[in-house]
Amino acid sequence: MADRAFPIYLTLLPKLGSSNLTEQKSVLSKVIPIFKNYKICLLGDREFCSGKLAKHLQDLGVYFCLRLKKNEFVEYKKDNWVELNDLGLVPGVSLFIQGVKVTKTRGFFNFNVACKWQRKLKGTSPFA
Repeated sequence: MADRAFPIYLTLLPKLGSSNLTEQKSVLSKVIPIFKNYKICLLGDREFCSGKLAKHLQDLGVYFCLRLKKNEFVEYKKDNWVELNDLGLVPGVSLFIQGVKVTKTRGFFNFNVACKWQRKLKGTSPFA
């Protein structure tokens, strides 16, 4: 088993700015069928932080790791919604919450949420 990952599909969109859910689904619909006999794990950065995209991937049986924005809300405890920003994370600390509801504006989906605030390396944040 290889310990490497490589991009398998690239498309340039004819616009500036982020893609929307329709565009993301369109691109994924071309790639996912190619790997129907494999377990797929989609890694998505800020561009792919949509709860609706996560639900779509979940419905397709695709594993995913999407980077959520710190203003995303999770149901940390029953009927207790907390913004990720308010979970007390500090540089170098991580947190894993299993099977929580995640929402951005409407609709609720259950996911595992892993939180990590990267330490600064050589005085700068790696995600700045």
